[in-house]
Amino acid sequence: MNIRSYIGSEVADFTYGENPTKSVQLVGVFDFGSHPAGGDVREYWLSFENNTVVLWDSMIDGDIDDGQKKFARIADCSSDASINAERFASELLFAALLSETKLYDSDLSSAICTKVGLIDRESIATIIKKVATSIDDYL
Repeated sequence: MNIRSYIGSEVADFTYGENPTKSVQLVGVFDFGSHPAGGDVREYWLSFENNTVVLWDSMIDGDIDDGQKKFARIADCSSDASINAERFASELLFAALLSETKLYDSDLSSAICTKVGLIDRESIATIIKKVATSIDDYL
């Protein structure tokens, strides 16, 4: 699976203006350290766009676009009929989180999944541990 990560590029920016097709599947909602005054809560979505599988980050900002959900493509790969949506979601999420951690020196140790979608909580915990292990090997 040849995954392309767009973390750090204009494609992964919410102002880029790209949107998924109408058929998106929730991967999960993640809390990367929210608090009463705000924080970092993200929704990740998976879509199949022609022959490409895309992982999207999304957000809603009430100050922008009247609270409409905005999307950013954060990773993608070529579609393969022998691979199910859950595996695509897991592999793309791992690649995106690893890219973000490397680029921004992010700490995922406090990340929790507040709502599961395509990936169950156990698999999500495994992905987060795998990112932390990969970062240790990278450093």
